[in-house]
Amino acid sequence: MSADLVALLYLLAAVLFILALRGLSNPETSRRGNLFGMVGMAIAIVTTLASHPPEGAGAWALVIVGIAIGGTVGAVIARRVPDDGHAGARRGIPFARRNGGSAGGGCRTLRAGGLRHRG
Repeated sequence: MSADLVALLYLLAAVLFILALRGLSNPETSRRGNLFGMVGMAIAIVTTLASHPPEGAGAWALVIVGIAIGGTVGAVIARRVPDDGHAGARRGIPFARRNGGSAGGGCRTLRAGGLRHRG
């Protein structure tokens, strides 16, 4: 897969994530926002696996197990949210809290470890 195509697909995924956040801010557009987020994540995962495929059966097994665990946890959490017409917006709330904390912790870990982006 060419580097230009990879960059374009990641850009598309980023735009879809931004549209997802925008859609989740309003109960009337929350379903569309969730759809944008799911499509963006699927594009990002497929692009990553296609551009940097895991080497060996064991690595692929870990990827599949990780996706299965994440999907199961997400489905369980989503089922616990009551469906009262605003469920699309409310289903994103538990994930936003967890992901924001994880992202912040990850950034602190990278800074503490001395890793830097090489442009």
